[in-house]
Amino acid sequence: MQKLIIIGAGISGLSAGYFLKQNGFGDFLILEAADQIGGRVKTIFHEELPIEMGPTWLGLKHKALVSLLEVLEVDIFPQFEEGIAQYEMSVSAPVQSFTPPPNSEPSYRIGGGTSGLIHKLVEKVGHEKIKTGAKVISISEKGEELILQTEKGEKFSAAKVIVTIPPQLLVNTVSFAPEIPANTRMLLENTYTWMSLYTKVAVVYAAPFWKAKGFSGMAFSQSGPMNELYDHSDVNGKGFALKGFLSLEQHYKEMSKAAREEAVIRQLVKFFGEEAANYTAYYEMDWSEVPLTSVLGKDMLPSKHLYGHPLYTHPLFNGKLLLSGTETDAEYGGYMDGAVRAAKFSTDWFLKK
Repeated sequence: MQKLIIIGAGISGLSAGYFLKQNGFGDFLILEAADQIGGRVKTIFHEELPIEMGPTWLGLKHKALVSLLEVLEVDIFPQFEEGIAQYEMSVSAPVQSFTPPPNSEPSYRIGGGTSGLIHKLVEKVGHEKIKTGAKVISISEKGEELILQTEKGEKFSAAKVIVTIPPQLLVNTVSFAPEIPANTRMLLENTYTWMSLYTKVAVVYAAPFWKAKGFSGMAFSQSGPMNELYDHSDVNGKGFALKGFLSLEQHYKEMSKAAREEAVIRQLVKFFGEEAANYTAYYEMDWSEVPLTSVLGKDMLPSKHLYGHPLYTHPLFNGKLLLSGTETDAEYGGYMDGAVRAAKFSTDWFLKK
């Protein structure tokens, strides 16, 4: 029997493993349902350019994450925001240009890609502490231990369990014996899984032509297909891209990928001129289609109002199981910092700090 099992090898689960090791505790195992490690972190590379299809930005106010990055010697760099921004009220309306005031709380990105944080955490935690392809489908209490069964029929036992996967995913894919309290089940069912309805889109270019024209690469639209758009060039000047969020309007999701790509490029041309049509590559990531993140059939609108609900601080199964992960953090739920804060809270709970 393990003293502790952590479910989920995303930022929160890996950070929990890291904090445990930093406190001299090593009798734990991380179970990850996917074949790869990282959870919602999804950095893809176009040659040397890291493109974030998952978590991207942080601020200096995110002290738990910033501290972790400093300790792990992972660099950050400011998001490029200099120049003219664009605003589109409707498809038929002309684009309006404006110069945003200086950002009092600038955003930052992780140098070399957010996946660099994952790699550093795995290095510190140890590959031997992480088991991939282990999708937990049931958790049951048996005396002083919890029994976890995976989809492949494997069984694991632990004195305590920390769950870092999205609450809605947990309650929809894992059975409990005895059943968890009704009010807790209702909370889990109604806590929105951050990013689960979003599609991220990135368009790569040979050069940052928008900067040469005085544009920041920032744009906003009421009509779509992208509602928000930002410069996504690398800090080292070896790759250039624009990245945005696809509108949540259903008809955009129902388009073919080729049709979406055409619509996105048409919008970029409207924002920045004909040079936008001369792109190198197009990438997209629809998080609603990722079964180990999103619960299919759930059309819950993005909302953080249940993040950090007090029930998330109360262990289940007679103090043996704690719900963790970014959605459980009251201050920065949905952010990478929320994931790290939740990991710190859960490890303090386990270590009884």
